[in-house]
Amino acid sequence: MKIINNTKITKLIPVIGLTLLLTFAGCNNEEFFELDGPPVTSWKTIPDMEMGIANAYRLTIVQNESACWNFMPFVHFGQSDIVREISVNGGWNSNVTYSRDFQQRIGQTDKYSICYQVILYCNNMIDFINSNPFPDATETDKTKNINRIKGEAMFLRALAYYHLLIWYTPAYDKDGANDSKLLSLRLETPVILDIALDNTPAPTKDIYAQVVKDFTEAKALLPIKWEAGMHNAYKFGRANKHAAGSFLARTLMQMGKYDEALTELNAVLDDTSMPRTLENDPEANWLNNSATTPWASSEVIWYGFYADINLSTAFRHNMMFHYFDNVIFPNVDDWRDWWIWSLNTKTVKRCGMLADDNSVPAGWANDKRSKLVHRWEGYDNSLPSTTKYNYKYLVNRAFEGRVGKIDPVYMSSKYFRVPAFGQAKTAPPQNLPIIRSAELYLWRAALKQVTGKGGQAADLNKVRQRAWDTAKSGDYIPLTDAEANWEMIDQEWIKEMNFEGDRIVWLQMFRKPIGPGDRSVPDVNAPYPNFFYPIPLSETDFNKK
Repeated sequence: MKIINNTKITKLIPVIGLTLLLTFAGCNNEEFFELDGPPVTSWKTIPDMEMGIANAYRLTIVQNESACWNFMPFVHFGQSDIVREISVNGGWNSNVTYSRDFQQRIGQTDKYSICYQVILYCNNMIDFINSNPFPDATETDKTKNINRIKGEAMFLRALAYYHLLIWYTPAYDKDGANDSKLLSLRLETPVILDIALDNTPAPTKDIYAQVVKDFTEAKALLPIKWEAGMHNAYKFGRANKHAAGSFLARTLMQMGKYDEALTELNAVLDDTSMPRTLENDPEANWLNNSATTPWASSEVIWYGFYADINLSTAFRHNMMFHYFDNVIFPNVDDWRDWWIWSLNTKTVKRCGMLADDNSVPAGWANDKRSKLVHRWEGYDNSLPSTTKYNYKYLVNRAFEGRVGKIDPVYMSSKYFRVPAFGQAKTAPPQNLPIIRSAELYLWRAALKQVTGKGGQAADLNKVRQRAWDTAKSGDYIPLTDAEANWEMIDQEWIKEMNFEGDRIVWLQMFRKPIGPGDRSVPDVNAPYPNFFYPIPLSETDFNKK
């Protein structure tokens, strides 16, 4: 999102009281003093409100590796059925994640504090707007700015609670009580000490209900896209009606409410006022680094705005796939070998990306998405290191014993495709899609297939046909519903959403087992018992006994 360089702020909460409130809202003292500036409780003008909501976006998607959105898809990939452990990064305890050890504390994976900070910012904005601070505002400002910002605050609050639910509570059981009490439900700014100290946990089902309510209300308040009369900041990486509908559908599917989820998916994908057609080439989703022109892709529903050069020195892309699983490192002029996870061999063979003789099948070679997956031929320590990233072999000894000399490794090539080699320190960084309509078509295809509604082939064909190169493979032959079974849909999800989508959430949405992958462990079946992290002990100290 666009960061506003406006410094008009008023009525700061007293520092001592604010420290307490932030501490008990999920932020420790050290984190408080690391904030760029103390939060505010009111704004003098409507444009000043953009600064308040920008802070919530910053903590959600731009706050280095600490952001709410940051770790979930990455960690879930490391725990998934499709991952291969090709190395271990001790500083990040990657082996603990890979082994699915949820009890061993890893500081980098704790998102409790940062999510509650987002909730605090959003509650503050919602409370401020509900106080009718600008009674003389024009109808245009009320609709296009004040209510729109309220919608953004409700969206980001719902997203923060959604992440907390996925990370720190049992997966939702559509046939269960869902009455575990692990998270506190905060819906107002803690302006008095009693509220700040009240960390009473709420039933998990109540928090899911609130997430659904917030996404629903956000959808009603948010526009589909920027319109004249809105602040220019809204042009860049901000949530919209379709983003709210998409995450609402995702939440409902995880709750097993498939009919309601289908209604939401239809509302996004079949909206004639903003068709969500796919790009002709999937690579187009990974080549945008404009800091001045809004990303107008019909496929990219919501994206992280990282191209602001003023911010580029302060953060790396917080989608952690970029330097743990991507062939290109943040600075393409530098050599890095931090890779720890790739797609496992069984998966790439299952998806037709690797033949039994280790060659590349024609179907994958001709697939437009193959440009977004890098293939290493294996490990050969006798070769010299290089500053180029388009070489063929892994060479660092960290891969020894895990990767053979003739042992293809498939990794991501989606991130840091722009700026070009030699411009990494001067050109704007790459903007990243957070949610694309291709993913929604796969969601809808899977939903229709698992519920027996039929019609899944139409959605699956949209994704497959876009990736089909007619110049190399001839005319595309559409699949029928009989052919579009779960296995076919899942293979397409892997080819389309590898190193981007959340593999665990994908399986949980449709009650599919989380397979062992290369581990010698049994499947984890729905309702996925104990497949979540415990809340940090420091955050439960003030819970009522």
